[in-house]
Amino acid sequence: MATTTTETASMIANFPYPTIPKINGEPSYKTLQEMKNCLRENAVSVHTSLGGGNNGHLGAVVSNAIYAIIAPGTPYVAPVRPAEGGPLFANNAAAATIAHRMNLHNTHVKIHKDTLICKMR
Repeated sequence: MATTTTETASMIANFPYPTIPKINGEPSYKTLQEMKNCLRENAVSVHTSLGGGNNGHLGAVVSNAIYAIIAPGTPYVAPVRPAEGGPLFANNAAAATIAHRMNLHNTHVKIHKDTLICKMR
């Protein structure tokens, strides 16, 4: 669909931590904190305009309270994935031009990609 396997693999390959270190045995505060830091750095490395656009998808892996400290006044609001045939596509029959349909499609694809990334939260 919107995100291909190649796009996903490319995004992961460009993460600062493409593989998150496994925690062996009982997790400790230190090992959990190290894992959270890896996830945060990976999230920051993926560009988005959400949350002011300066912190990547950091808002997907930290609480709203933490994000408000990092980026005051620019909340990270995860998008809701539109349903196929939902309001975004409700007027497709009336969409007389290919350009208009492509615009609807591109909007849907962008929201879908942002939603997939935000599911980590």
